[in-house]
Amino acid sequence: MATALSAAPYVEQKEYIAAKPRHRILFRVIALAACAAQTFASRNVINPDGRSYLEIARAILANDWSMVITGHWGTFYPLLSSVVLGIFRPCLRFEFPLIHLLNFVLFAGCLFSFEFFWKQVLAHGNERLEPVGEACAVPENLSWILGYTLFLSVVVPVLPYVTPDILLSAEIFLAAGVSLQTGKTESFGGHLLLGFLLGLGYLTKAILFPMGLVFLGLPTLVSLRKRKYNVAWASLVFLALCTPQIVWLSHSKGHFTFSDSGKLTYDWYAYDLPNLNWQGEPAGSGVPRHPTRQIYSHPDVFEFNGPIRASYPPWHDPSYWNEGMSPRFQLRRFTQHGVEQLWLAFRSICHPR
Repeated sequence: MATALSAAPYVEQKEYIAAKPRHRILFRVIALAACAAQTFASRNVINPDGRSYLEIARAILANDWSMVITGHWGTFYPLLSSVVLGIFRPCLRFEFPLIHLLNFVLFAGCLFSFEFFWKQVLAHGNERLEPVGEACAVPENLSWILGYTLFLSVVVPVLPYVTPDILLSAEIFLAAGVSLQTGKTESFGGHLLLGFLLGLGYLTKAILFPMGLVFLGLPTLVSLRKRKYNVAWASLVFLALCTPQIVWLSHSKGHFTFSDSGKLTYDWYAYDLPNLNWQGEPAGSGVPRHPTRQIYSHPDVFEFNGPIRASYPPWHDPSYWNEGMSPRFQLRRFTQHGVEQLWLAFRSICHPR
């Protein structure tokens, strides 16, 4: 009798945790309304990165494949943009609003990708709380409110920019959710889907190549015997999507590389090197192989004449114009930069914009 009485509150609490969230539809409406308002307000806004992505999309439509693969930008987002531009054939006046409309569609997909991921997180958490009882249980409605709040604070601010960040977020949410799901079911199809999503992630942004290897490697550390064949097939799917771009990019750069964006970003921000018109200064930062040419110094005026055909070639492929950038390692600068980034991350978590 005592055992039955002590178990009763836990059963009721567990049923409460599993109850259908009442706030989900409301938060969907809020999220889509905020996205629609932001999309309309920024419909004519374009940023330098967005201009490069749009020109890659135009190169795809023009079959100018030498301008598609660069050492800095991904190809999947421009491919989606080229499909939209190819279907609607807008004039220049409506190109920007059309791409912002594409971002709205991607945001809707990202929202449901997040919901799939959050469901897996809550299910995984509830399974781990079962042996503990009602003391550690958290109402599911509150969990969804927390999740949606974090989602909106992180994703909505990037909507004005024409970048693949929303697409990448959707791919990461899906990959993380599938990873949690396959961890329980050991599904062969789930592992293949995981490899496919990570491969698309790399084609979207290069950071998903090393992180994709982490995604695929962690399950084998947990249970190697059970998952090694599934993970092997997922890795084959992942590499099958990544290899063509890596081969093409490595051939064009003359050395093996999956992207130069990480190296460039590190050089720019850790050593404060210019991301445009780098002339080999300061001393010790490397020797430029084919930089822009400075023709005046007051004011600074540069000319560029190279193989890149774009409205602003220096930002169409920064890895070409900054080739040779290789600053000497400085432990003090490296440590200072790391501390600054940790502080910025802490501030953004405590006070998201």
